[in-house]
Amino acid sequence: MAFESKDEAAERHNAQRQQGKQKSPVGRFENMEWDKDGMKEEVNSFGDGTLVNWSELARRYRVKNKTGQMAQNGGQIAMEWLKSEGVNVERFKKRRESDIGNIRKKMKKSVGGEIIVPCPESSRKLQAKLKEKILSGEVNVGELIVPRKYEKLVLKEDGSIEKSHFFVEGRKWPLVEIRKRKLNELEKFMRINAERDVGSMSKEKVVNRLDMLNEKTDGEDETEMRERLKVMERTRHLLVWNDLSTIANHSHLVFMATCLYDPATFYTNNEYEVIMGKKINIQSLFEAPSLYIVARSSSSDVDQLCYVETRLECLDELPDLTVSASGILIVDKMRFFHGDSPSHQYEAGQQKGGNFYCAVCGANAHRVHELDYVFRCPHISLEDQQQLVLKGPLGKANSLAMSNKPFHGLTKTNLVHELNARAIYEGDKKKELEDLLKEELHGVQRVPALLFTNPNKTLESINCAGYEVLGFEPLHDIGKHIENLFGELPDHLSLDEASKLKAVLELCIGGKDTKRLLITAVL
Repeated sequence: MAFESKDEAAERHNAQRQQGKQKSPVGRFENMEWDKDGMKEEVNSFGDGTLVNWSELARRYRVKNKTGQMAQNGGQIAMEWLKSEGVNVERFKKRRESDIGNIRKKMKKSVGGEIIVPCPESSRKLQAKLKEKILSGEVNVGELIVPRKYEKLVLKEDGSIEKSHFFVEGRKWPLVEIRKRKLNELEKFMRINAERDVGSMSKEKVVNRLDMLNEKTDGEDETEMRERLKVMERTRHLLVWNDLSTIANHSHLVFMATCLYDPATFYTNNEYEVIMGKKINIQSLFEAPSLYIVARSSSSDVDQLCYVETRLECLDELPDLTVSASGILIVDKMRFFHGDSPSHQYEAGQQKGGNFYCAVCGANAHRVHELDYVFRCPHISLEDQQQLVLKGPLGKANSLAMSNKPFHGLTKTNLVHELNARAIYEGDKKKELEDLLKEELHGVQRVPALLFTNPNKTLESINCAGYEVLGFEPLHDIGKHIENLFGELPDHLSLDEASKLKAVLELCIGGKDTKRLLITAVL
């Protein structure tokens, strides 16, 4: 067995490398075509220190590879061939030694100095501008409300899992600010007549005005009619819209507030066109929603009811009248709540899903095809739902304890007491008693959301007299009707027209939401 030192092994390795034939990076020059003599003569004429662009030189002499195409590495081929011909290329200046920098791809610029192409602002500049606008008050980001504690798991570098907590707050743009801003923006479209203008109107004009608004009442004297017209012209009715959606992989709750169009308060399109000479859709301007509350929240009532208190704070300020630029006092009334079915159920205190999902009539879902039964299901107001919950001792006690499900988990004895208080004396087994209570409540689960923190209060005491939950959401409710319409329509057309319509429907209508958008556009 033989051994050699490290130095001996290195010497042997280097000797073997020198003996090996290095592979040419450019190939065989005899297989390539170009004006070799002309290139060599030109390069020899260059002085020492000349900066040579080998790629440009190869393009001028049309250096081609063995396939007859222009070589992509023509500059390298030209330099290596000149070396093989004995030309000293080291005497020329190298690119890295040049003072003019590296050759880069030419930037595309517009021709002519009269055209200025703007550059997009960086994120840092945009953030700085936004911060400046927020500090100056130009951009209103609302006020922080209802801090909520959340938990997260963090994977550390050592592989262990750490549990940590953090707080997330919602934001609210107070209702009083929305009311003032809307008045300032849209006052020019309102019938804000001064006292002298209302007083100077003739009786005939007052009667005609009330008649046009379908507000004419028999037996009223002139003073009462003038006063009622003045009140109607200076009253705005507010609507709150609610929905739950996912933003950045987290569920968020949003409330929007808007003012309902009323021809008693606002000009009609034709009237404004006569006055100002402009065609404007006044209703769309007034009913454009404003962001009211946005906050992180799940779909459960427990989470969403956390924002009742901050809504009540805004309702407490509702009697504070807003003042127009001309000094006229404007009254605002909270009138309607709007949203999809889960939103209706949340606001009214109705159960979500199940057999009694309607927040307006409480009809059993299995009997909606029985017209006599449906017509016997009366409209249920929020006051009716409140009284229905508080009618029995357990419903009232648990509601005062701020339970979001006051009838959940009642014992048999408690069920008997609750039913007896409602004049129901049937049922022996617990299951029978539970079914009787469900039928009595017809889906009502708790008091309305705005009364959750104080169930004994009336809607009038929180400035919500006449407040209603609109029991329908058109785009959701007519979804299946739209589907049936599109399925039936081709059968009433000729074969050629039906095939074209089916092709259009297949191409344009991908899902249920698209159908709603399409029918909205058609309407």
